Amino acid sequence: MTPDIVSESVDMCFDLSAAHRNEVFLKIENLHRNKTFCDVKLIIGEKIIWVHKLLLVASLPYFHSMFTHDLIEKQQESIILKDMDPLAVELIIEFVYTSKININQNNVQTLLRVSTILQVSLVQEKCCEFLEKQLDPSNCLGIYTFAELHGCIELKMKAKNYCDRHFSKVVKEEEFLSLPFERVRWFLDQNELCVRTKKRFIEQQLIGLNKMKVNECPIFHLCYLLCVYISCQKLSLQCKSKVIMQLLKITFQWN
Repeated sequence: MTPDIVSESVDMCFDLSAAHRNEVFLKIENLHRNKTFCDVKLIIGEKIIWVHKLLLVASLPYFHSMFTHDLIEKQQESIILKDMDPLAVELIIEFVYTSKININQNNVQTLLRVSTILQVSLVQEKCCEFLEKQLDPSNCLGIYTFAELHGCIELKMKAKNYCDRHFSKVVKEEEFLSLPFERVRWFLDQNELCVRTKKRFIEQQLIGLNKMKVNECPIFHLCYLLCVYISCQKLSLQCKSKVIMQLLKITFQWN
């Protein structure tokens, strides 16, 4: 007769989900590395990546939509991904299997673009965090435009706030000087920019013009600046008049 090890009826539930998930994912990662049981081939340009359809569907909304609706790709073994950077796609697939992603200055833009297309929100967030930490007077306008293009609302807002706080430095950078007229006027018209900041910007521009020679600043650039200043709604008429007179004075000196 077998002796009772437990004297009373005991029912215990053990949650081993974390350890179990880690163990399973390690095995799946090894299967992927050895191309074992992979049933879908992703083709990005000349690059081919073998993957497990089940994991794609579970991890990436883009493929979930593709394989759970009546699309042609649902029955295909090979999926062609157009207009995507091959290395960025490879990094995202590695993330799917390992939960790790390496972001740097060389890949952050393509990675954010591809993660936006594939709807990988976790990678999108980390790309935005990376760009936020890189904000500088020399690149904040570019990051603002990039965030706007890819619908990164929070990054766009933070880049805009950075531009406003460091406007006196931003206007000295090449990014600002190459902006189209409408964008310059938009920045000057922002409520967050105080009149003192705008006046200081104009004074800096006028000082720079005074130091230039005719061949360094063609007449159309003067007209461009004149249009920008006059269209700036937040500047007083007195300030605008002063700018016009100084621009005219500079023009006559050159002539």
